[in-house]
Amino acid sequence: MNRIAATICFALLVCGCGSDTPPDAAHNATSTVPKSTNDSSSPANVSSPEDKAKAAPAKNSHATTVDDQLKKITKEVQQKNWDAADTKLSALRETLGDDATEDQLASLIEIENAVAAGREEIRREQRQSMLMEAKSAYDNGEWDTSFKKIDAIAALAPTEAERISLNELRNSIDTAMKAERRLASWIKLLGSDDSGQVKAAQTQLLDEPDVALPLVRQAIRRNDTATTKNSLELLRKMRNPAVTLPIMVSVLESPDQQANWDDAVKEILRLEHPGAGPQLLKLATTSTIAEQRLTARTALAGVVDPPSEAVMALLPAVFQEGPELPSALQAMTHAVLVNHLHDVYTWHGLQETLTVAEEQQIAQLAERLTALQSLPAEQQPTIDAARQLAISLRFTSAEPITGAQIFEATPTEPTVKPAALLDGVWNSTDLTSMWWTPVSQTGFVVIDLGETRTVTGVRLWNFNEANLGYRGWKDVEVFVSDTPTALRPVSQGTLLPAPGIADAQDYSQLLAVDFVQGRYVKLVCKEYLANSSYAGLSEIQVLGY
Repeated sequence: MNRIAATICFALLVCGCGSDTPPDAAHNATSTVPKSTNDSSSPANVSSPEDKAKAAPAKNSHATTVDDQLKKITKEVQQKNWDAADTKLSALRETLGDDATEDQLASLIEIENAVAAGREEIRREQRQSMLMEAKSAYDNGEWDTSFKKIDAIAALAPTEAERISLNELRNSIDTAMKAERRLASWIKLLGSDDSGQVKAAQTQLLDEPDVALPLVRQAIRRNDTATTKNSLELLRKMRNPAVTLPIMVSVLESPDQQANWDDAVKEILRLEHPGAGPQLLKLATTSTIAEQRLTARTALAGVVDPPSEAVMALLPAVFQEGPELPSALQAMTHAVLVNHLHDVYTWHGLQETLTVAEEQQIAQLAERLTALQSLPAEQQPTIDAARQLAISLRFTSAEPITGAQIFEATPTEPTVKPAALLDGVWNSTDLTSMWWTPVSQTGFVVIDLGETRTVTGVRLWNFNEANLGYRGWKDVEVFVSDTPTALRPVSQGTLLPAPGIADAQDYSQLLAVDFVQGRYVKLVCKEYLANSSYAGLSEIQVLGY
């Protein structure tokens, strides 16, 4: 009997032939053989209609049992219990033999395909996971581990694309191992006390940054202070921050690397690349090592990407006493400035919900900062940090720095005195209270604050000649430094024309500076408002403390 016939017979056996009368009963109804329950000559295999009727439910029960088993196997598949599904499938196959219905066969095949696909998905995930581990081992310079992972992946029937990746990784490891032998002496010199040897080693390694990188990472993990310090500098010089920045941060994360934490912070800040902020915040708030929290907060106060959530994460630390307080204040100030969170009411939107304690701390923050600014002078770092945060949040205003004098300015007519810019007069049209230069020259002014001060902004009043307010500066750049020449840019902005009338309302404009320390402040006009014969300013105030 072929499979189709067997399937049909099994279907008839399970489901009946479609009549309410049992098949044998119908046959017996037309038989000429007399029926007698006492006829000993009746064939032994002939059953009465009643007997066959009793047998039918058992067959239907069998079909129901098969369907129940299929449902149970399907459930195992849905739950990804592949071994259990396989076991039950084998048992059901053996039970049914060749007597499965077409529907049952289709269900079995569908389930078997699902199990096979599930197992293949597991193998695919295993291959992908192991491939990532192999690449990570390669990045860390662990060649043997990477090779073992590659061999294990190859045993899991990789796809063509995966085989290509494995071959590329093998080739990369071979290249790296050759480079390791070739560059080993230069890697060793990274730990030298001779700066000339260190520079020579860095130069050689920078010629092959891709192959040198895993070797440098491996050298850092040796925890040799000199090697780590020079390796961190080398990582910055590689100009591949997406790869090198996480390595720098990993030094901060390692308690064993504490001797190089400051070096890591220095190189992270010099790199000036986003990516470190979130990890630094996590370290600054969750580390159980006080020195590590302090170092992370110091770095967080200078990175280009402090997370906006840092203000709420660090808020509790502002209400705690101890040596970590100044760094918490500084990190919060930096997050406020970079993310423009000057209004504390906007902080409520940084989290879905605030605790009662957080609500209270936000409400009490202004009072807390005022109290910190009243601490004894020996706690000057805390006083300064509290003042900066209070100014950033506009709880208080920075005041003009007194005692400032003009150090240098663009040469102009002898009768035009740059000192007029600091005479305190801004609401007049009297030209003697202003300063100007020919527009053919670049206008600049250098102000000497007398000593190193913290600059928080520069307030400017534009040239206010009667009815000629357009004769002023337009685009301005601000520089601050401790020397009159080595100045660095700290702010810039665009000025509007002056009203050109006396006794006008205050028309000054503020160019904010993010708490930069220095003695000299230089203002440079990048563009004038109009191409007139001359242009200048009426008054300048440098704000800070």
